[in-house]
Amino acid sequence: METLVYVEELGRNGDVLRRHALQKLPARIGRGYDVDVIVDDQHIAAQHLEIRIAEDGALEAVDLGSLNGTLRLGNAERISTTRIHGDDVFRIGQSQLRIRLPGQLVPAELPLPQRTWDRQPRVFAAAAALVVGLVAWGGFVTTFDTDPSNILSAPVPVVIWLLAWAGIWALVCRTMHGRWNYVAHGIVALLGCAAFLLVDTLTGYLAFSFDLGGFDLVRALCLAAVFAGMLYRHLRLTVRLSPRILGALAAIVVAVPFAGAQGYQAMRDASKPGLQTYDKAIKPSIFLFTQGISPDQFVGIAQKLKTNADKDAGTIAR
Repeated sequence: METLVYVEELGRNGDVLRRHALQKLPARIGRGYDVDVIVDDQHIAAQHLEIRIAEDGALEAVDLGSLNGTLRLGNAERISTTRIHGDDVFRIGQSQLRIRLPGQLVPAELPLPQRTWDRQPRVFAAAAALVVGLVAWGGFVTTFDTDPSNILSAPVPVVIWLLAWAGIWALVCRTMHGRWNYVAHGIVALLGCAAFLLVDTLTGYLAFSFDLGGFDLVRALCLAAVFAGMLYRHLRLTVRLSPRILGALAAIVVAVPFAGAQGYQAMRDASKPGLQTYDKAIKPSIFLFTQGISPDQFVGIAQKLKTNADKDAGTIAR
């Protein structure tokens, strides 16, 4: 038998989930077992909508007295009987339907997506090596530990944590879209961690080299921006929403704890006036741009201070 019309079930983004071929009209759509097109939606009546041919030969959609009605999307018009055009989308319950004729044109074929750099296993390996190098270097300049086993073992928990983080995102992606995208999520996590380490190291050297007021806030803002970028890329791989919405969501998720942390730090500093903070590692003297003195001058000043201290101690003793 010749197909007369197709009923398409659409997803939220307008993509076609299922097509139902109708070879006779009128045809009924609903949740019951006695209809021509079954749509599993608890907000749809057993017999919800009928597709039929009008007296002039045009297609009509007729609501069968359902509780939630039938809406034509675009103007949110609730209909009882209406003519069907090829681009009309109807909403019944929480489902979207489109009725197409067999001769309806479809969009042109799209080329298969090429594997971009952010999905390449070799980029994944390079990003992992970069993180290992940065963590090992950070551990060395912090402790000055020259034991190779200690230097090489320091990145292990960091890499394991990042791989687990990527695995969680990949699992969510698999649940939502049927694809793991583990390599892509892993690259995002590894490059995000590398950027985080580079920003932290660079700002640490700048803070040590220059007396810049409010530099801690700038440093925190940079680190928050890096984490927001990571979260945005993970969401782009996982959720099918517009980039603007995902960017706003990532910014909000990062801004709330960031603002809380900064507020707590401000209250802590206000409660302890004169509180001094120190960097955890002394940087090489080449990065300290201050006018210094020679070692002989330093020793001479120290000897004078010791002599004066001895004199003062003798005076007090007498």
